[in-house]
Amino acid sequence: MKKTFFSKYPTKGKDFAWVKKRNPFVISENSGLPLKIKIYAAIIIISLCTMFYLLFFHSFFQIQKLTVTGLDRIDPRAFEDSVHSILHFKKLLFFPGESYVLVNNKEVVEFLKEKYPIKRIRVEKSFPQTLSLEVEERISNVIYDDGKQYSYLDLTGNTIELLRSIDDTEWKREFTITTSTLPNGEVQENKKEIARTHVVDYIGVTGSYGDYPIVYDRRIKTDREEGVPVLKEKTIQLIILWFETLKLSDNLSPAYFDLEDEYKDLAIVTKTGPKIFTSLQDPFDIAVEDLYTIIEKNSLDLSRIQYIDLRFPPNIYWK
Repeated sequence: MKKTFFSKYPTKGKDFAWVKKRNPFVISENSGLPLKIKIYAAIIIISLCTMFYLLFFHSFFQIQKLTVTGLDRIDPRAFEDSVHSILHFKKLLFFPGESYVLVNNKEVVEFLKEKYPIKRIRVEKSFPQTLSLEVEERISNVIYDDGKQYSYLDLTGNTIELLRSIDDTEWKREFTITTSTLPNGEVQENKKEIARTHVVDYIGVTGSYGDYPIVYDRRIKTDREEGVPVLKEKTIQLIILWFETLKLSDNLSPAYFDLEDEYKDLAIVTKTGPKIFTSLQDPFDIAVEDLYTIIEKNSLDLSRIQYIDLRFPPNIYWK
C-alpha cells in the first residue's frame, strides 16, 4: 500500500479520555463588567431616578404660591381658581402639571386670555414654588345710565345686563314755593319742582359693579328695543380710550362721561379736576396731545380750573 505525504510524519494520537489539564495557579479572566463599575452604575441610576422623582413629583418642587397683581374688574378668587385648574391638569396623562419644571408660561397666558378680558399678562416662575402673574385688564363693558337704570353695554352698544334702577336720592331737585290765602284766611304754601339734575352715583356704582366707564346719556329715550344698540360702537371705543388715558392722571381721572349728542360733543366729568369738553368727531390722539400740551405749557393748576374746552382746535379754552 502506497503511503501518502502526510503519513511520513508521525502524529500523536488522542483518545476520547484525553482532557486538557488546568493549571490551578492561573486565575481566569471574567468576561462580564467589574463589580466596581456595576456599583457605580447602580449609584448613578438610583441618583437619576431620585432626581427625576423630586423634580417632577415632590411637593417641594411644585407651584404652591400664586401672586397676582393688576386685577380690578376680574374676580380675584375666580381668576386664581382658573390658574389652579390649568396647573392641576396632568401632562402626558401621568406627570403633575403643577411641577415647576413642567409649568409652561405660554400655555398659562393663552388659557387666561381666552377665559378673561385681558389686554396683557406677564407670567414668571420663581424657584421652587412661586408663580407670579402681572395682569392688565381689557375693558369689555361700559356702564350705561339713561336716567332710569344702570346697565352693562358690550363693545357694540347692546345691553347685556340690567344692573339696578336709579332711585330718588340720585336726583337733585329745585323747587319754587308760592303762597296763597284760602277763603278762611289760612295761608297755604304751594311747592313746585322747577328743575331736576341727575347726580350720577359713580362711587357706589363702580364699587358694586366694577371700575368701568360710566356713560350718562341725557338724550330723551323711549323704551329700549331688544337687539338695537343704544350707543354707537365708535362712541364706546372713544369713551374707553379717554377712560384708560385719563385714569393714569390723579387730577383728571374720570368720574363719568356726560353725553348730550352722540354726533357732536362729549363732556368728561373728572373726580377732582376740571370738566373736559371734547368733540366726538375729532381724532383722539390729537385731542389728548392738545390737552396735555396746554396743561404743561401754561402750568395749569387743575384743582382751580372749572373746565378745559377742546372742541374748537387749534383754540383751547379754560376757566
